[in-house]
Amino acid sequence: MTLISKHSLELLKEKVDLVEVVTSFIKLNKAGSHYKGLCPFHSEKSPSFSLSPGDKYYHCFGCGAHGDAISFLMEYSKYSFKEALGYLSEKYQVALEGETEEEGSRTHKKQLKNILNAAYEFYHFCLLHTYEGDKALTYAASRKMDRAFQEKFFLGYSPKNNALSRYLKSQGYDFDVMAEAGLYHKDKKQDFFFDRFMIPIFDAMGECLGFSARKLDEEAFGGKYINTPETLVFKKSHVLFGLKYSRAKIIKEKKALICEGQIDAMRLINEGYDWTVASQGTAFGLAHVQMLKQLGVTSVYLAFDGDHAGKTAAVKVGEYFMQSQVSVHVIVLPQAKDPDSFILEEGKKAFDELLYSAKPYLEFLYDTLKNSYDIQEPSEKNRLIQEIRKRIQEFKDPILIHESLKKLANLADIPERLLGIYNSKTPRPLSKTESSVDKDHILDTDVLRFYYLTKKQKLPTSLLFTKNDLEFCSERASKLYEAIKNLTDLETMPFMTALDMELHPYFEALFDKKINRLKLEEGSKEAIYKLLERAWLKKREKVQEEIEKATDEKDQLKLTLKLTLLIKSPPQITL
Repeated sequence: MTLISKHSLELLKEKVDLVEVVTSFIKLNKAGSHYKGLCPFHSEKSPSFSLSPGDKYYHCFGCGAHGDAISFLMEYSKYSFKEALGYLSEKYQVALEGETEEEGSRTHKKQLKNILNAAYEFYHFCLLHTYEGDKALTYAASRKMDRAFQEKFFLGYSPKNNALSRYLKSQGYDFDVMAEAGLYHKDKKQDFFFDRFMIPIFDAMGECLGFSARKLDEEAFGGKYINTPETLVFKKSHVLFGLKYSRAKIIKEKKALICEGQIDAMRLINEGYDWTVASQGTAFGLAHVQMLKQLGVTSVYLAFDGDHAGKTAAVKVGEYFMQSQVSVHVIVLPQAKDPDSFILEEGKKAFDELLYSAKPYLEFLYDTLKNSYDIQEPSEKNRLIQEIRKRIQEFKDPILIHESLKKLANLADIPERLLGIYNSKTPRPLSKTESSVDKDHILDTDVLRFYYLTKKQKLPTSLLFTKNDLEFCSERASKLYEAIKNLTDLETMPFMTALDMELHPYFEALFDKKINRLKLEEGSKEAIYKLLERAWLKKREKVQEEIEKATDEKDQLKLTLKLTLLIKSPPQITL
């Protein structure tokens, strides 16, 4: 990992406007020289969340939440450490010197987003205020997208005759940047989109990344829908359509409603299901699952089309989530219906009923797959059960496997013992990933994470980390421990600025795992005990090896007594 220079971190720290960052997400009211609002980190009726212009830190006098801009983005918006740092460096145009940029600088990414933002505003204007846009308005009306709908999602129309590129040229953009943003064909010397109904695709922060475009003339050349090609800022496998509108509710409720298409997603969001997202241009993949898990999602509802393809997709996507230990329910739509058409024809209340009666994933899987078997025949039923059993065995959590097999036995009306639920004495073999995990590194990181968080929040528990003799397995862990112990300002950017650059990657790793702030004391004690226990066990192993190597009987006796005393003196946390 390339190291970020202290100079660029210091520059970013000086440029960040905390009030501007926070008010991009939550509402604050001016109260004298301060800004106050309801704390986003706990429920309250009277505002106790406070910060002032020029402040580098926010503070809640109710729950004690305290931090800088990076802390806020990580806690409130569930950004990873790298995402938060990247967001701020892009927002305030500070290049993080030394940062690895495989495909270009952040400054260039910002330039591409600027031109894409200009493009969606141009398309939106053309839809609402030009004669040529009437055909797109007619299409929108046929899909029951009224003016409010069009403005909410910034729908647009792409004119013919290179209208976009001529406009962008007048705004100072060159054709190379247009082409890099996926807006212009350099070889054909024409706009990438023309005479199409335009749906802009935004990231969670409201920046335009690309477009999905539907043709208006069915006889015209090209597919019904075409999307922005892969660019520096638009990676289809890492884009969730609708996240701009749904991120806050998804984070708050830890659940997501997933559909297949952009129009379905817009319809659902517009009807009040503002926890909806859709994949973009490609099948829903594991990267999308991880994006939602990073937002804290623990359950999902799949609202795919009611045809065979939709059900097949629901089986596949549901399996991804189950393997990632996320609860899955499937909304079963009538044949040939999608969420958009169903709501328009049957109404929101009818969709609410489908949502309420959504099937748990295993029940949906069994009902869907059994249509391919004649389960009246014992051999066919056995094949069905074995197929589902094989899928369940791919789940990563042994408890989830156990409970899912019990559920399968109930669905198939067979005794649980026939699925080997209770008679298996052999544990599931570790995967290559699991077997290669460095447990010592994980434990060191866990201890340092708790130490950093407890000392940063000035909790008495932080003293436990200095009162107990902690032995780390790596020199960098020991160095980071000393830095946390000795540095006074532990807020993210000041701490990184003062920290040796070689320790930056290790410090960043502390943020890879989310910690419940209400369990810091309990988690700290557990982590410290495990570290003490590891050192104790290693001492025992060392003495045992010395006993085996000793040839003198007296030496063996001394070492045996030493081992006996060690065994009788298990580690204890010094309080």
